[in-house]
Formats: sequence, C-alpha cells, structure tokens
Amino acid sequence: LDPKGSPCIEIACPHCRRELPPEFIGGSTQIISLVADSAAGKSYYLAVLSKMLPEMLFQEMNVVFQDANPKGNARLTDLRETLFSAREPSDAILARTVLEGEMYARCLRYDREVQMPYPFIYSLSRDGNPERSLVVFYDNSGEHFQPHIDINTQPGAQHVSSAAGIIFLFDPFCSAKFRSMMKESNDLPTEEDQSDRHDVILSEMKVRVQKLRNLPSGEKVSTPLAVVVGKSDMWIHALPHPVRTDLIADGQLNRSVLAENSTMLRQFLIEHAPTVVGNAEAFSSNVQYFAASSFGHVPPSIPSATVKADGTKGRTTAPDPAKLKPFQVEAPALWILSQVTPGLVPSQS
Repeated sequence: LDPKGSPCIEIACPHCRRELPPEFIGGSTQIISLVADSAAGKSYYLAVLSKMLPEMLFQEMNVVFQDANPKGNARLTDLRETLFSAREPSDAILARTVLEGEMYARCLRYDREVQMPYPFIYSLSRDGNPERSLVVFYDNSGEHFQPHIDINTQPGAQHVSSAAGIIFLFDPFCSAKFRSMMKESNDLPTEEDQSDRHDVILSEMKVRVQKLRNLPSGEKVSTPLAVVVGKSDMWIHALPHPVRTDLIADGQLNRSVLAENSTMLRQFLIEHAPTVVGNAEAFSSNVQYFAASSFGHVPPSIPSATVKADGTKGRTTAPDPAKLKPFQVEAPALWILSQVTPGLVPSQS
C-alpha cells in the first residue's frame, strides 16, 4: 500500500522513476553491456539481436526470451520494427545513438541530474524449469566510452562494472588493415570518422571497471568478454577457413565449435589488429572472438540528409530490406548466457 492506503501494483527505480518489471526485485538480473565506438553499428546490432535471439532460443532450446517491460523497451522495439518493416534502404536507416538523445533520460542520481541510458529488460525462462532470469541490455553512445568523459558527471556507462557479460563491437571499417581487404569498400561513403580507437576504448573500459570495483591495476576481471568483429560480409572471405555455423546441438550450445571459431578469429585479429587482442585479454581472463553481420550483405550507399559545405548531399549506408539475412549476431549473447544462466541456456563441450 502507498502512504495513502492505495494498492501499489507498479514499482519504479528510486532514482529515475522509470517503471520496472514486478520480478525485478528479488529475482536474478544479468546485465549485458554493448560497448563500441561511434558509428560501429551498435543500434543496428541491438535491433537485430532483439529479433534473432528470442527466435533461436525458442526454436533450438525451448527457452522463452520475452519482453519484460514493453513500455520501457518501446524504443528498442521501434528500432527493430523500423529495420525489419522497411521496404527501401532509405526506410531502414536507424538514427545514431548520441549523448542526450532519445535513448537517454534525465534523472536524479546522488542529488545530481544526469543523463542515463534506458535499460532494455527481458525475461528468460523455460517451461517446467523454476529458474527465471532478467536480462538487461544497454545501447550507449560511442562517445560515452571515450577517455575524456567524466564518469562522475556522466555515469551512463558505469553498467560495464556490474555487467554479467560485455559485447565489444569491433568496426573493421575503422581499421586500415581491414579496409584494405574489404570487398566493395571503395564504394562506401567515407564521411564518418574512421579513426581507429578500439584499443583506447578497451583500455578506458579496463580503467573504469578497476576504479568502480576498486581492483589492483594488474588484476583481470573474469567477466565474459565477447569481441565481435562486425560487418563480416566485407572481410570474411579473407579467413583461412569458413566460420562454423553448427552452434547448437541437441538443444545445447556447442562450446567446441565456438572455441574453434574463436581461435581462428583471434589469430586473424593478431595479424590485422593485434592491439585489440592484447587489450581485450589484459582486461578479462574470459575472452571469446566472434564474426557477425547485422545485415548479411554489403549495405548499399544512398543519399543522406546531410548537406556538405559545397551544397551537395552526403551519402550514407543502409541495409537493403530485401537482402536482410543477419549472420551469428546472437552467438555472443548465447555464449554469455550459457555461462551466467547455465540452467536456462545449457552448453556442451
């Protein structure tokens, strides 16, 4: 009952006042943080993941991955519907997540008004199994992971220190060695910042987690870290062997297949982006490498709303809805869930 005697049928965060699912209190909650630089494709990745992960879990493992907070998850739902309901590439463009954009809300935290990202909350359950868990995803602006950001005045990315798992999205378009072997890369627009800051972001993430957890400088965390080399359609042809796709066998995640793919991709990164491997493995003792594509094809270049200094329209890339066929976007999340909720997402060696 509230102070005036009326029944309380909803609960909310005491800081931001946003509504929370009833099972949030007293239940198991796992945060999966998505970390990447600006324009790496985080919003596309998360929109695709929110569609592919529930489908695979139910079809292959009889696990229900359900929207636990439809109102709070509406922004992510809108992104997914925009992408998968589009008829033309121009209809499938998702706005970039920016600081103080619509993916953020102002709230009071320790008597200070700050911008915090919306949590996207889902429930994980299996029929006949009493175990249930909530899974929380965040879509942060890439700028939030830059070293110049003060984590006290802009604490929106502090969830990485409490995360059950972290997905780090590597953008091959920002790596000179990757660009040199990418198919059709010369046809893509180059208006976006192509600075290679992957090692800086990983280093900054390590420093933040050590500060927030009060860890010694040389101590690694055991948090599962999935390093995802995105936009695989443009570079996967350069791998020495095809990426295996038989990830699930008899309703269980096949760890040996994941390990085989990870070993090949780790060696590939050592040859083309060695500092990413070094920084990832200096941060966590539990690292796996994945290849993924949110689109399943090389996105076409189309005119954008940006107007250049010479008065001409800029160009951007957007997926062709008729060719959407995501590739292993759900694999990193499955790997993380198999470790933090093994009763719901079992695995086998």
